[in-house]
Amino acid sequence: MSKHGKSDTRQVLRDYLVTDLKERPAYFNLQEISSHLRKAGIRVSPNTLKTYLSRFMAEGGIHGAGRGWYSRIPQPFVLDTAPIQKLISRLRQAFPFLDFSAWSTKQINPYTQHILNCFVCLVYADPDTLPAIAEELPGYGYLVEIDPGKSDAPIAAPPGEGRVVLRKTIKKQPPAIKNAAPIEKILVDLWYESPKLNLMDPSEARIVIENAVERGRVNMAALLGYAGERRQDFSWMKTIYQLRNK
Repeated sequence: MSKHGKSDTRQVLRDYLVTDLKERPAYFNLQEISSHLRKAGIRVSPNTLKTYLSRFMAEGGIHGAGRGWYSRIPQPFVLDTAPIQKLISRLRQAFPFLDFSAWSTKQINPYTQHILNCFVCLVYADPDTLPAIAEELPGYGYLVEIDPGKSDAPIAAPPGEGRVVLRKTIKKQPPAIKNAAPIEKILVDLWYESPKLNLMDPSEARIVIENAVERGRVNMAALLGYAGERRQDFSWMKTIYQLRNK
């Protein structure tokens, strides 16, 4: 443990991660904490470091944000699933054994700079089931598209239930909760889908993501892992999730 004792190491960590937490980004990971300690001349085993961090979490100084990730935000993100419940209910009724994940742009309206007036619902399911879903939903007033691409002309949502885009399930996507996509999936999908579906400008999508992850604590490990799975570069988020040395 270098020239520092255990109590010194714990105090350095407490000062850096807990006492000065308001000056730190919202999220930070184990690798960044270890790097800071090395720069301070402190060497500590991974197990000992995790023990200290567990104690800080138990005391409420920091909070877990996924595997190897921590946050200064105490309250977990609470996602409003009301805008998607009617669609979920209809899909469950029509296809009781269908495994799907759904979300709506209406769910991210509280985090936009400009209020959205037209909404799009996205449903992710096995590709073999998409044609059947596309046949079922128009009877409820939905305008349904199967896997539209960027080259397709933008379609205005009709009056009534609105527009539904069907996509195949993405490998290793964050699991849905009662068929409602979690915020970690929604934010990555929003970044990916915005240019393809003309949902909003990249600058607006970025504002939504930044506002959401600071409004409530998200699973940063799941979010960034899924971004990698979708080959989306989220390095611009480093001001949110990277420790800065004084």
